[in-house]
Amino acid sequence: MKDENKFLTRSRERESWKKKLATKPKKVAKAKAIFFRPNLSDDLAIRELAEMTGETKNTIVEKLVAAALHNKTFTTQKLEEQKTSLRRLEDKTQDVADNQFEIVRLIEEIRRESKAQERLTSSLLGEIYCMAHTAVSLLRTALLQILGIALENPAPPAQVLASFDETSDLTIARSLQDLEKSCAHHQIKTEKFAGENLFWKTKLRKTSEAAKAE
Repeated sequence: MKDENKFLTRSRERESWKKKLATKPKKVAKAKAIFFRPNLSDDLAIRELAEMTGETKNTIVEKLVAAALHNKTFTTQKLEEQKTSLRRLEDKTQDVADNQFEIVRLIEEIRRESKAQERLTSSLLGEIYCMAHTAVSLLRTALLQILGIALENPAPPAQVLASFDETSDLTIARSLQDLEKSCAHHQIKTEKFAGENLFWKTKLRKTSEAAKAE
């Protein structure tokens, strides 16, 4: 298949040269003879053209020189334009490749950050669960102690509720402190877990205020 393609290509080239050489140049004064030795491939091409046209090798060479010097199709302007277009295409291709590498790098960076964030979130949720469980356990213990004291030495209901609220607030405050310490341990930047926006603490404060009002 490759040999056939080469044969067809060379046949087309020979036909093209045959058409170009068919036009007889105008008769002009001849200069002194120039002697040169072409390379083997050029000599073979000159021989083939001579066989096709029936002219001598010298005539073929003269026509080739005239065509190369005076025929516009042999000027290098078109070749330079093609080279410039190829350079521009190469630059654009390189830009596209660079952009693709940058996109891949950003995707990998996002993937790594997502994995790191996932690990931090899991750690934080585990800490929150442990602290919440501890807080509930402490509240239950405090409630049982208060009830035991109340049964042995009956106290007014308001005093029992106030003691319960105080113990609950202390336990929640301690759990919030531990939560902030765990965030610092995991290097998680966040606001302090304290303030009026905390529903749990706000609810206990309202309960305490309601008990005092009663």
